[in-house]
Amino acid sequence: MENKLKVMTVSEFAKFHNINTRTLHYYDKIGLFSPMYIGENNYRYYSLQQSIELEFILMFRELGFSISNIKMYLEDCNPKNFLKIAEDRLDFINKEINKLNKLKSILENKKE
Repeated sequence: MENKLKVMTVSEFAKFHNINTRTLHYYDKIGLFSPMYIGENNYRYYSLQQSIELEFILMFRELGFSISNIKMYLEDCNPKNFLKIAEDRLDFINKEINKLNKLKSILENKKE
C-alpha cells in the first residue's frame, strides 16, 4: 500500500481554512508561510500537515499580533520570544481598554 501525502492547491487550502487565496499568496511573498512545494505547472501545493502552522499564524493575527512579530517568533520559537510579544500585545490591549473605558464614561455622562 502506497502512503501518499495529501496536498491541496492554494484555493483548496484557503477554502479549508476559510481564508482568501490572496492571503496565502501574500504570506508566501513575504516569507511568512510558504507552500510545501511548487509544481512544474507553477501551482502552489500545501500539505494538510501545514494546517497547524497556518492556524497558529491565523490565531496570532486574530489576537492582533503584527506580521513582523509573528515572523520573528516563527524564526526563533522559544518561550522567551513568545512572552515578549505576548507582553507587548497585552500592554497594547490594556491601553486600548483604558481608552475605551474613558470614552464610554464620557458618552454615558453626555447621555445623562
